[in-house]
Amino acid sequence: FSGFIACIFSVFTVFVSSSQG
Repeated sequence: FSGFIACIFSVFTVFVSSSQG
């Protein structure tokens, strides 16, 4: 489960970073 959270968090961070520029 922890690995799943890490994967989702990583994707979310990249998405937010890309959105902000």
